[in-house]
Amino acid sequence: MKKLFLILLTIFPMFFLLNCDLFDFGGGDTGGDDNNNDGGDGATTDSTEFVIIQGGTYTMGDVWNSGLMNEKPTHTVTISDLELGTREITHSEYIEFMNEAGIDSNAIHNGNQLIAIENDVCAISFDGTSFYFKGSIYADTINCPMIYVTWYGAIEYCNWLSEENDYQEVYTISEGNVSADFTKNGYRLPTEAEWEYAARSGGSDDHKWSGTNYESELGSYAWYNGNSGDFTHSVGTKLPNDIGIYDMSGNVLEWCWDWYGDYSSDPQTNPNGATGSNRILRGGCFHRGTANSRVAFRFYANPTSGTFNYGFRLALNSGS
Repeated sequence: MKKLFLILLTIFPMFFLLNCDLFDFGGGDTGGDDNNNDGGDGATTDSTEFVIIQGGTYTMGDVWNSGLMNEKPTHTVTISDLELGTREITHSEYIEFMNEAGIDSNAIHNGNQLIAIENDVCAISFDGTSFYFKGSIYADTINCPMIYVTWYGAIEYCNWLSEENDYQEVYTISEGNVSADFTKNGYRLPTEAEWEYAARSGGSDDHKWSGTNYESELGSYAWYNGNSGDFTHSVGTKLPNDIGIYDMSGNVLEWCWDWYGDYSSDPQTNPNGATGSNRILRGGCFHRGTANSRVAFRFYANPTSGTFNYGFRLALNSGS
Protein backbone atom coordinates (compact mmCIF):
# COMPACT_ATOMS: atom_id res chain seq x y z
CA MET A 1 0.00 0.00 0.00
CA LYS A 2 2.88 2.35 0.83
CA LYS A 3 4.44 1.85 -2.60
CA LEU A 4 1.13 2.49 -4.34
CA PHE A 5 0.74 5.86 -2.59
CA LEU A 6 4.26 6.93 -3.51
CA ILE A 7 3.79 5.93 -7.14
CA LEU A 8 0.49 7.75 -7.47
CA LEU A 9 1.78 10.93 -5.86
CA THR A 10 4.79 10.84 -8.20
CA ILE A 11 3.09 10.25 -11.53
CA PHE A 12 -0.22 12.06 -11.10
CA PRO A 13 1.22 15.60 -11.26
CA MET A 14 2.88 14.68 -14.60
CA PHE A 15 -0.39 13.32 -15.90
CA PHE A 16 -2.24 16.45 -14.82
CA LEU A 17 0.21 18.76 -16.60
CA LEU A 18 0.00 16.76 -19.80
CA ASN A 19 -3.77 16.62 -19.76
CA CYS A 20 -4.82 19.84 -18.05
CA ASP A 21 -7.28 20.67 -20.85
CA LEU A 22 -9.14 17.38 -20.60
CA PHE A 23 -10.11 16.87 -16.93
CA ASP A 24 -11.23 13.35 -17.80
CA PHE A 25 -10.07 11.05 -15.03
CA GLY A 26 -12.28 8.04 -15.66
CA GLY A 27 -15.65 7.21 -14.15
CA GLY A 28 -18.06 9.75 -15.55
CA ASP A 29 -21.18 7.61 -15.50
CA THR A 30 -24.04 10.06 -15.80
CA GLY A 31 -26.79 7.96 -14.38
CA GLY A 32 -26.03 4.27 -14.12
CA ASP A 33 -26.70 2.10 -11.10
CA ASP A 34 -24.00 0.51 -8.97
CA ASN A 35 -25.58 -2.31 -7.05
CA ASN A 36 -22.75 -4.84 -7.51
CA ASN A 37 -20.68 -5.83 -4.50
CA ASP A 38 -17.69 -6.57 -6.72
CA GLY A 39 -17.26 -2.96 -7.80
CA GLY A 40 -18.07 -3.95 -11.37
CA ASP A 41 -19.66 -0.61 -12.18
CA GLY A 42 -16.31 0.80 -13.21
CA ALA A 43 -15.60 2.54 -9.92
CA THR A 44 -12.08 2.24 -8.59
CA THR A 45 -11.39 0.69 -5.18
CA ASP A 46 -8.56 3.22 -4.69
CA SER A 47 -9.76 6.51 -3.23
CA THR A 48 -6.28 7.76 -2.40
CA GLU A 49 -5.33 9.34 -5.71
CA PHE A 50 -4.63 13.03 -5.24
CA VAL A 51 -4.95 16.10 -7.42
CA ILE A 52 -2.62 19.06 -6.93
CA ILE A 53 -4.59 22.27 -6.47
CA GLN A 54 -2.87 25.58 -7.06
CA GLY A 55 -3.69 28.04 -4.31
CA GLY A 56 -5.29 31.41 -4.85
CA THR A 57 -7.73 33.99 -3.56
CA TYR A 58 -11.50 33.66 -3.88
CA THR A 59 -14.73 34.95 -2.40
CA MET A 60 -16.02 32.32 0.01
CA GLY A 61 -19.71 31.89 0.78
CA ASP A 62 -22.97 32.43 -1.04
CA VAL A 63 -21.86 34.66 -3.91
CA TRP A 64 -25.07 33.64 -5.75
CA ASN A 65 -27.39 35.12 -3.06
CA SER A 66 -29.52 31.99 -3.09
CA GLY A 67 -28.47 30.22 0.09
CA LEU A 68 -28.82 30.31 3.86
CA MET A 69 -27.90 32.98 6.39
CA ASN A 70 -24.91 31.02 7.70
CA GLU A 71 -23.33 31.21 4.21
CA LYS A 72 -22.95 34.97 4.67
CA PRO A 73 -21.19 37.32 4.78
CA THR A 74 -19.12 36.48 1.75
CA HIS A 75 -15.47 37.16 2.42
CA THR A 76 -12.11 37.02 0.70
CA VAL A 77 -10.00 33.96 1.46
CA THR A 78 -6.50 33.09 0.29
CA ILE A 79 -5.62 29.39 0.12
CA SER A 80 -2.14 27.86 -0.22
CA ASP A 81 -1.39 25.04 -2.63
CA LEU A 82 -2.66 21.66 -1.46
CA GLU A 83 -3.40 18.16 -2.60
CA LEU A 84 -6.88 16.67 -2.23
CA GLY A 85 -8.13 13.13 -2.62
CA THR A 86 -10.07 12.76 -5.85
CA ARG A 87 -12.53 10.38 -4.19
CA GLU A 88 -14.14 9.84 -0.79
CA ILE A 89 -12.70 7.15 1.48
CA THR A 90 -14.51 3.85 0.99
CA HIS A 91 -15.63 1.07 3.30
CA SER A 92 -12.88 -1.10 1.83
CA GLU A 93 -10.18 1.34 2.87
CA TYR A 94 -11.65 1.99 6.29
CA ILE A 95 -11.99 -1.71 7.11
CA GLU A 96 -8.32 -2.16 6.23
CA PHE A 97 -7.46 0.55 8.75
CA MET A 98 -9.61 -0.94 11.50
CA ASN A 99 -8.08 -4.37 11.13
CA GLU A 100 -4.46 -3.29 10.69
CA ALA A 101 -4.60 -0.73 13.51
CA GLY A 102 -6.04 -3.27 15.95
CA ILE A 103 -9.18 -1.28 16.75
CA ASP A 104 -11.24 -3.01 19.43
CA SER A 105 -14.52 -4.75 18.62
CA ASN A 106 -16.57 -1.78 19.83
CA ALA A 107 -14.76 0.50 17.33
CA ILE A 108 -13.28 2.63 20.11
CA HIS A 109 -9.72 3.99 19.91
CA ASN A 110 -7.94 6.56 22.11
CA GLY A 111 -11.17 6.82 24.06
CA ASN A 112 -13.20 7.89 21.02
CA GLN A 113 -15.94 6.12 19.08
CA LEU A 114 -14.76 5.78 15.47
CA ILE A 115 -17.92 4.47 13.82
CA ALA A 116 -21.49 3.85 14.99
CA ILE A 117 -20.98 0.09 14.80
CA GLU A 118 -23.87 -0.59 17.18
CA ASN A 119 -26.33 0.82 14.65
CA ASP A 120 -28.15 -1.96 12.81
CA VAL A 121 -27.64 -0.30 9.43
CA CYS A 122 -23.93 0.36 9.84
CA ALA A 123 -22.35 -1.58 6.95
CA ILE A 124 -19.37 -2.78 9.04
CA SER A 125 -19.50 -5.51 11.66
CA PHE A 126 -17.08 -7.56 13.76
CA ASP A 127 -17.03 -11.36 13.55
CA GLY A 128 -15.00 -12.01 16.70
CA THR A 129 -11.69 -11.84 14.86
CA SER A 130 -11.84 -8.96 12.40
CA PHE A 131 -14.04 -6.27 10.94
CA TYR A 132 -15.85 -7.03 7.69
CA PHE A 133 -18.30 -5.49 5.25
CA LYS A 134 -21.84 -6.76 5.80
CA GLY A 135 -23.61 -4.13 3.68
CA SER A 136 -26.70 -2.14 4.52
CA ILE A 137 -29.66 -0.38 2.96
CA TYR A 138 -27.42 2.70 2.58
CA ALA A 139 -24.27 0.97 1.30
CA ASP A 140 -24.60 -2.21 -0.74
CA THR A 141 -21.04 -2.34 -2.10
CA ILE A 142 -17.70 -2.09 -0.33
CA ASN A 143 -16.68 0.68 -2.75
CA CYS A 144 -19.39 3.01 -1.46
CA PRO A 145 -18.10 5.94 0.59
CA MET A 146 -17.54 5.20 4.25
CA ILE A 147 -20.57 6.20 6.34
CA TYR A 148 -21.48 6.10 10.04
CA VAL A 149 -18.00 7.47 10.70
CA THR A 150 -17.47 10.10 13.38
CA TRP A 151 -15.14 13.07 13.06
CA TYR A 152 -12.79 11.27 15.46
CA GLY A 153 -12.96 8.23 13.21
CA ALA A 154 -11.87 10.34 10.27
CA ILE A 155 -8.85 11.90 11.99
CA GLU A 156 -7.74 8.56 13.43
CA TYR A 157 -7.72 7.21 9.88
CA CYS A 158 -5.57 10.17 8.78
CA ASN A 159 -2.98 9.54 11.49
CA TRP A 160 -2.88 5.80 10.81
CA LEU A 161 -2.34 6.32 7.09
CA SER A 162 0.40 8.86 7.80
CA GLU A 163 2.22 6.33 9.96
CA GLU A 164 1.75 3.62 7.31
CA ASN A 165 3.47 5.82 4.73
CA ASP A 166 6.22 7.25 6.94
CA TYR A 167 4.64 10.70 6.99
CA GLN A 168 4.42 12.99 9.99
CA GLU A 169 1.16 12.77 11.90
CA VAL A 170 -0.81 16.01 11.75
CA TYR A 171 -3.04 15.29 14.74
CA THR A 172 -2.25 14.84 18.41
CA ILE A 173 -5.15 12.97 19.99
CA SER A 174 -5.82 12.60 23.69
CA GLU A 175 -9.34 11.23 24.03
CA GLY A 176 -11.67 14.09 23.10
CA ASN A 177 -8.88 16.67 22.83
CA VAL A 178 -7.33 17.04 19.38
CA SER A 179 -4.76 19.53 18.14
CA ALA A 180 -3.41 19.91 14.61
CA ASP A 181 0.01 20.91 13.33
CA PHE A 182 -0.53 22.00 9.75
CA THR A 183 3.23 22.19 9.14
CA LYS A 184 3.37 18.38 9.20
CA ASN A 185 3.31 16.51 5.88
CA GLY A 186 0.83 13.80 6.83
CA TYR A 187 -2.73 13.06 5.81
CA ARG A 188 -5.46 15.27 7.22
CA LEU A 189 -8.97 16.54 6.67
CA PRO A 190 -9.34 19.62 4.49
CA THR A 191 -10.29 22.86 6.18
CA GLU A 192 -13.71 24.23 5.29
CA ALA A 193 -12.13 26.98 3.19
CA GLU A 194 -9.94 24.47 1.32
CA TRP A 195 -12.94 22.23 0.75
CA GLU A 196 -15.04 25.00 -0.81
CA TYR A 197 -12.13 26.24 -2.92
CA ALA A 198 -11.65 22.74 -4.36
CA ALA A 199 -15.38 22.11 -4.84
CA ARG A 200 -15.56 25.34 -6.85
CA SER A 201 -12.69 24.14 -9.08
CA GLY A 202 -10.29 26.66 -7.62
CA GLY A 203 -12.75 29.17 -6.24
CA SER A 204 -14.73 29.83 -9.42
CA ASP A 205 -17.89 31.93 -9.06
CA ASP A 206 -19.64 30.03 -11.87
CA HIS A 207 -19.86 26.66 -10.07
CA LYS A 208 -22.89 26.74 -7.79
CA TRP A 209 -22.57 22.96 -7.59
CA SER A 210 -19.30 21.09 -7.92
CA GLY A 211 -18.80 20.76 -11.66
CA THR A 212 -21.70 22.88 -12.90
CA ASN A 213 -23.59 26.11 -12.46
CA TYR A 214 -26.84 24.59 -13.72
CA GLU A 215 -29.29 22.59 -11.62
CA SER A 216 -30.43 20.74 -14.76
CA GLU A 217 -26.92 19.26 -15.09
CA LEU A 218 -26.49 18.23 -11.46
CA GLY A 219 -27.46 14.61 -12.10
CA SER A 220 -24.34 14.19 -14.21
CA TYR A 221 -22.10 15.21 -11.30
CA ALA A 222 -23.86 14.18 -8.11
CA TRP A 223 -25.87 11.51 -6.33
CA TYR A 224 -28.67 13.36 -4.55
CA ASN A 225 -32.28 12.58 -3.69
CA GLY A 226 -33.40 13.11 -7.28
CA ASN A 227 -31.39 10.17 -8.63
CA SER A 228 -29.81 8.16 -5.81
CA GLY A 229 -32.63 5.79 -4.86
CA ASP A 230 -31.90 6.92 -1.26
CA PHE A 231 -28.60 5.07 -0.85
CA THR A 232 -24.92 5.79 -1.45
CA HIS A 233 -23.16 4.79 -4.66
CA SER A 234 -19.62 3.70 -5.43
CA VAL A 235 -17.21 6.61 -5.37
CA GLY A 236 -16.21 8.18 -8.65
CA THR A 237 -19.15 7.05 -10.76
CA LYS A 238 -20.32 10.54 -11.71
CA LEU A 239 -18.43 13.20 -13.64
CA PRO A 240 -15.60 14.99 -11.78
CA ASN A 241 -15.45 18.75 -11.44
CA ASP A 242 -13.09 20.81 -13.59
CA ILE A 243 -10.00 19.87 -11.57
CA GLY A 244 -10.71 16.15 -11.45
CA ILE A 245 -12.43 15.68 -8.07
CA TYR A 246 -15.49 13.42 -7.75
CA ASP A 247 -18.57 13.57 -5.50
CA MET A 248 -18.00 16.96 -3.90
CA SER A 249 -21.69 17.56 -4.45
CA GLY A 250 -23.83 14.69 -3.20
CA ASN A 251 -23.18 11.07 -2.20
CA VAL A 252 -22.13 11.83 1.41
CA LEU A 253 -21.46 14.86 3.57
CA GLU A 254 -17.73 15.20 4.25
CA TRP A 255 -16.12 16.02 7.57
CA CYS A 256 -13.77 19.03 7.60
CA TRP A 257 -11.26 20.02 10.28
CA ASP A 258 -13.00 23.19 11.45
CA TRP A 259 -15.29 23.89 14.34
CA TYR A 260 -18.53 25.43 13.11
CA GLY A 261 -18.92 29.19 13.60
CA ASP A 262 -20.31 32.30 11.94
CA TYR A 263 -18.39 33.78 9.04
CA SER A 264 -16.42 36.99 9.43
CA SER A 265 -16.35 39.64 6.71
CA ASP A 266 -12.61 40.13 7.22
CA PRO A 267 -10.16 38.84 4.60
CA GLN A 268 -8.42 35.65 5.76
CA THR A 269 -5.47 33.49 4.76
CA ASN A 270 -5.68 29.72 5.30
CA PRO A 271 -8.41 29.94 7.97
CA ASN A 272 -8.96 26.80 10.01
CA GLY A 273 -12.19 27.63 11.73
CA ALA A 274 -13.66 29.06 14.89
CA THR A 275 -14.02 27.45 18.31
CA GLY A 276 -17.18 25.64 19.28
CA SER A 277 -18.79 22.28 19.97
CA ASN A 278 -19.67 21.10 16.45
CA ARG A 279 -17.49 20.24 13.47
CA ILE A 280 -18.17 21.21 9.86
CA LEU A 281 -19.50 18.86 7.18
CA ARG A 282 -19.75 19.87 3.52
CA GLY A 283 -21.11 18.69 0.19
CA GLY A 284 -24.70 17.54 0.57
CA CYS A 285 -25.63 13.89 0.23
CA PHE A 286 -27.67 11.20 -1.51
CA HIS A 287 -30.57 11.78 0.90
CA ARG A 288 -31.03 15.52 0.33
CA GLY A 289 -31.90 17.81 -2.56
CA THR A 290 -30.19 20.24 -4.87
CA ALA A 291 -30.06 23.10 -2.34
CA ASN A 292 -28.02 21.01 0.09
CA SER A 293 -25.67 19.96 -2.71
CA ARG A 294 -24.54 23.54 -3.40
CA VAL A 295 -20.85 24.21 -2.83
CA ALA A 296 -21.65 27.02 -0.35
CA PHE A 297 -23.98 24.86 1.78
CA ARG A 298 -22.76 24.39 5.37
CA PHE A 299 -23.71 21.65 7.81
CA TYR A 300 -22.36 20.75 11.23
CA ALA A 301 -22.57 18.01 13.84
CA ASN A 302 -21.05 16.92 17.12
CA PRO A 303 -17.70 15.23 16.40
CA THR A 304 -18.90 12.10 18.22
CA SER A 305 -21.80 11.73 15.79
CA GLY A 306 -21.72 9.17 13.00
CA THR A 307 -24.73 8.52 10.82
CA PHE A 308 -25.87 7.26 7.42
CA ASN A 309 -24.66 10.23 5.38
CA TYR A 310 -21.37 11.29 7.06
CA GLY A 311 -18.10 10.46 5.30
CA PHE A 312 -14.76 12.11 4.48
CA ARG A 313 -11.89 12.54 2.05
CA LEU A 314 -8.19 13.24 2.57
CA ALA A 315 -5.99 16.29 2.08
CA LEU A 316 -2.23 16.82 2.06
CA ASN A 317 -0.01 19.86 2.11
CA SER A 318 1.39 20.48 -1.35
CA GLY A 319 4.67 18.68 -1.88
CA SER A 320 4.01 16.00 0.75
